[in-house]
Amino acid sequence: MSYYGILGAVDLTTPDTETEIYEIADPATYAVADINICNRTPGEVRVKIGHKDAVTDEVTYIEDDVRISGYGTLLKTATMISAGTVLVAQSNTANVNIVVYGIQNGTGGLVPLGV
Repeated sequence: MSYYGILGAVDLTTPDTETEIYEIADPATYAVADINICNRTPGEVRVKIGHKDAVTDEVTYIEDDVRISGYGTLLKTATMISAGTVLVAQSNTANVNIVVYGIQNGTGGLVPLGV
């Protein structure tokens, strides 16, 4: 089955703490997703986004200390997330939202998430 829509959403509430956003556990599945990061504070924030191996916990960062201005957003498009991978994020401050939306591909037809 393939799913589309919001794949994961988190509010980063603890500074400098790795937070899991979305995981693909099925070995026959992958996702193509857009990642929207929203800074809800008036000051600049630094954010890291990475792919964490579900077995080894090793993180490969796709964004490392990227700076987002006060009340600004960052959109990272067409991000591939493979099986056995956990998408993780952290920020140097609280009040940062991250929403991951896209399509998770598998076998079968397309179904909206939550159905």
